[in-house]
Amino acid sequence: MISLRKKLCFALAVLLLIGACSCSVLDAVVIKVEPRGERPPAADEKNEYSAREPGELQTIFENIVRSYGYAATITFPTEFSDSVEAAIATAVYDFTHSNALGSFAVERIKHNPAEFYPEYSVAVFEFEYKRTEEVVNTATRSANRLISTRAVNNNITSTMKRYGDRLFFTTELSEINTALLLEAAEQSYYDAPLDIAVRPILHVMCYPADAPFYKERIFEITFDYGTATQQQLALRTEYLRQNAARIANAAGGASDVSVLRDLLDSLSKVASYSEALEAVYPPQSFAATAYGTVSGDQDSVSEGYAMAFKALCDVLNISCAVRSGEVNGQLRFWNVVIADGQELEAFPYLYDLTDGAEGFLPVVPQVGEPDSGTDNPDAPDTDELPPEETTPAPPDVTDQTLPDAVKP
Repeated sequence: MISLRKKLCFALAVLLLIGACSCSVLDAVVIKVEPRGERPPAADEKNEYSAREPGELQTIFENIVRSYGYAATITFPTEFSDSVEAAIATAVYDFTHSNALGSFAVERIKHNPAEFYPEYSVAVFEFEYKRTEEVVNTATRSANRLISTRAVNNNITSTMKRYGDRLFFTTELSEINTALLLEAAEQSYYDAPLDIAVRPILHVMCYPADAPFYKERIFEITFDYGTATQQQLALRTEYLRQNAARIANAAGGASDVSVLRDLLDSLSKVASYSEALEAVYPPQSFAATAYGTVSGDQDSVSEGYAMAFKALCDVLNISCAVRSGEVNGQLRFWNVVIADGQELEAFPYLYDLTDGAEGFLPVVPQVGEPDSGTDNPDAPDTDELPPEETTPAPPDVTDQTLPDAVKP
């Protein structure tokens, strides 16, 4: 009997042992209890930071955005602030509205209520972005920090010459604003007809938009060249350079003024002027470009003639600038040329003496005329020009004003 009882006990023990071994480890739950107050503060580990005063939060947020992080844990020691939650709310608002990087990249920052411990408190932050990681990286890592308006102008010019579609830069210059950037881009275009085939339309954004002038801002400029691709624009530029060189190098004469007249004559033979188009052409029309005017494929307007004439002068290293103003109530473009060491703003006020697409000649407004046809008070007097190069006014002009047949 005793032997049988021992055998039954042994069998029961074996069954219990087998049952225990057959249980999955997933059925076992291990709970690790971490005493409050013993959790070490975060200290610059991955996604973990420590802030001892409110000002450090802005730097921490910037570091998170630069690495395009989506979540972070920040530990606040007791010396941080008497009201951690209020300090956090203020820092988050300031970062997303008044910080250059934050207002540019971050849509919102959400944070869980801080968990308080005897010696510190801990909060978890979640970042939501309104920009892709690529754009944020471009704006933060590649953007230039510009400290002068000259540097701003140079960056805009270089971007347009390579037909870039976007430019980022940071600055603390108070004088930088949208109007100045638009003006700088316009001047870059008119200064470089051999390098920029199409005038881009600019869209300028500033972050933060309402920042005090002493704060750093991020500017984003988008360049719109219409439907033309970067490759097509580059081909147009090369075509213009080749044709401008061919036309300009064929010009002859004993003086700069003679050369200029040859350039005007050559330009009149390859281009056709349209008075009707002058008042209605769109901003990026070929008619208003040096490329469109020199190619001769379609009618041109005064802006295109002025740009083409400057391109020809640039080939010959003759100082030339594009100017614009009202002539007989309409916007017109012309050039200011330094010829034989003298500024000749009369070139090219172009009169079409044949009432057609040929025969453009420079005409100098007569001294003492009450209305010389230009709003520019700096136009030179006839006496300032070399006598042998002065061209008289057209014989048909009787009302002391520019005729209706004014060409570019």
